[in-house]
Amino acid sequence: LNLLDLRGLGTARTLTLVNGRRHVASDILSNGTSVDVNTIPNDLIERVDVVTGGNSAIYGSDAIAGVVNFILKDDFEGVQVRGHASINEQGTFPSQYMSVLAGQNFADGRGNVTLHAEYANQDRVYGSDVEFLRRNDGFLTIDTDSEENSDGFPDRAFFRDISSTTIYFNTLVPFPQPADTARCGTGLNDVPFNCNYIFTNDGRLIEQTGTRTSTGPFGSIFNSNGQTGREGTLLSVFPKQERYNANLLAHFEISEALVPFIEAKFVRIDTQGQQSSPAFVQSGFTFGDPRTSLRLDNPFLSDQARGVITSQLQASGLNGRLSGAVPLSPANLAAIDDGSYR
Repeated sequence: LNLLDLRGLGTARTLTLVNGRRHVASDILSNGTSVDVNTIPNDLIERVDVVTGGNSAIYGSDAIAGVVNFILKDDFEGVQVRGHASINEQGTFPSQYMSVLAGQNFADGRGNVTLHAEYANQDRVYGSDVEFLRRNDGFLTIDTDSEENSDGFPDRAFFRDISSTTIYFNTLVPFPQPADTARCGTGLNDVPFNCNYIFTNDGRLIEQTGTRTSTGPFGSIFNSNGQTGREGTLLSVFPKQERYNANLLAHFEISEALVPFIEAKFVRIDTQGQQSSPAFVQSGFTFGDPRTSLRLDNPFLSDQARGVITSQLQASGLNGRLSGAVPLSPANLAAIDDGSYR
């Protein structure tokens, strides 16, 4: 929705009028008063009057921030056609727009009939379509200390090409390291990192590469072959939006005191987008049922992947605690061999 917000007091406090009259609200899920100005066609607008301050108080509490009054053309005569299509140099952000406006005065200018039709389309744009968004850059924690015991080094630093150490498209399998070894590296305070392996499209299990930083057994990683969260359709920049708008305006002056009029419109907007990436499933935890865990006798596991899992379990000191019928989950892998593992 394209909602007006005067003086930063919220869209519910900005009253939108058309020809001095209240318009059908669009933000029905929030406040039921805000108007989507995309439903007001540009080519029909004669002028826009804005009133703020104490003068807007006469309209009530929904005009505390002010009033925006769109005055539409009431004497247009002729035919006007306008359109455009755009795309950036990278071949993304495509959009199309077409507007047709026709009007006719009659009875020596005492009456007028105006028709308008508008079509607008904006294709979906993802982070993978935008060059500077394809890579995940940001700040990562590289040091931890309290304000009272600061060591003088910055706690956060800027890194490029950051990837996840907990999720991956085709599944990420973390293998814990015993506290007295560092097969996959250690973080701050000598905390061992998990040894992460990721599944390729052909079912092979390969080690996640990259440079680790930050704290904890998972930590953060950059310059990695892991998932950045910007690939494919994971990051939505612009939604898919298609808008149809048709308007009919007519009036006839019988006398100065009697001017019947018609204002009719039809608007349809189809939008498809997302606020965040799709959810992921964490084995053994997402549904709280061990039957969702990966099993070593899973028929979709390749011999290569099963061999990697077995060797990593041996290196992690977990050998002998898994069998073909035992589920494999982060909780199981991290369990201490004290009889509680099943």
